[in-house]
Amino acid sequence: MARTPAQWQALARTLARDADALNRRFVEALVDVLRRVERRLPSLLADAEAGQATAALTAARLGRTRTSLRQLLAEAGYDDLATVAASAAVSRTLRRLGLTSAAYRRALAFETAGRPAAMAALLTALRETARLDILGHGDVVATALWRATVRGTLGAEPPAALLSQLAAVLDGEQGRAATLYDTNVSIVQRLSVQAVPSVPGDTATDRGAPLYVFVGPVDEVIRPFCLRHVGRVYTRAEIDALDNGQLPNTFVTGGGYNCRHLWAPISRFDPAAALQGTDGRVAEVAAELARRPARVAGRRVRRAV
Repeated sequence: MARTPAQWQALARTLARDADALNRRFVEALVDVLRRVERRLPSLLADAEAGQATAALTAARLGRTRTSLRQLLAEAGYDDLATVAASAAVSRTLRRLGLTSAAYRRALAFETAGRPAAMAALLTALRETARLDILGHGDVVATALWRATVRGTLGAEPPAALLSQLAAVLDGEQGRAATLYDTNVSIVQRLSVQAVPSVPGDTATDRGAPLYVFVGPVDEVIRPFCLRHVGRVYTRAEIDALDNGQLPNTFVTGGGYNCRHLWAPISRFDPAAALQGTDGRVAEVAAELARRPARVAGRRVRRAV
């Protein structure tokens, strides 16, 4: 059966806690990876600076250093972390949606029904997209390290000063990688929730074109965009016309970086459908807002690192 707005709101809060837990684990693993990289930087720099007899040799060595830095990240475990973290985001979301049961396994094998097969394809694509996005940031980290190395080497900076600069680069990229992963987790959750009606066992075949209710935490870190829309009901066209001010395609990205809110599908026969086109909110969210006016008024806005 289709979920009600109350059920979606409860699930969205659970998924938000999951996202926080996944991100904490990702950051812990990422810190270990970057510290391993940092420990190996002195030997890599010594190799890059050795025997700089001519400008041509210096340029060649620095060019090889760029490749070596990316390889160093892989050897330190960054690429493996991307694979594990992306899979964790999808598998945790599947469990919360109840899609690791026999019904989901049937959907994976059921190639003729179209929608179930599309669901399986979507989840595979989400996992791979998240993995490639994190891997792509590894290239960004390597490039940032390489640029700092080039500036320091050509500027004849002392090794200690150069290593300090590279450590600062790693610290900065750690925060950006965490934001990237957190945003990918929220996209995995959001698109999985939107695809739920295609799973076998959902008997609401008379749903028609779905409406969407924006659900998720109402707390002190909710951003203005999410506060404005949480609990309200929209058509897909209305969602597509919204601008979160951070990322394109609001249907996919919600409120932007780190957003913990979801566009949850509801039937046009759900009582909440009457709220579409109005400023009204579903009862569960309206009640939460009424209970927490002081906390929300003094909120800290979530933003990208």
